[in-house]
Amino acid sequence: MDIWMNILLIALVCVIVIDISGFIENIEQGLGRLFGYKVRIPKPFSCSLCSTWWAGIIYSICTGYFSLEVLAYIGLISVLTPVISDAVWTVREFLSFVVAWINTWFRQ
Repeated sequence: MDIWMNILLIALVCVIVIDISGFIENIEQGLGRLFGYKVRIPKPFSCSLCSTWWAGIIYSICTGYFSLEVLAYIGLISVLTPVISDAVWTVREFLSFVVAWINTWFRQ
């Protein structure tokens, strides 16, 4: 697969894990209960924009594709993580609507 698509997929995974799944909030709540006070996970790990940026840079360096063009693309995709999150939610809501419609159609 191409580096451009892989970085987009990295962004998608970061958005789903950090913004949509609630994984970070669950970890913070669990650690808060364990230690008895509110725990905050630091910014690079609790922000999809930051995680996409750093994971993209590390990935491009490890694969040997690091260049100014790739760095600019990583920056663009990182900034677009809120848009990616909205798109994932829109697809989810559309599919929920379709499943509900099919369900009512079969029940008639």
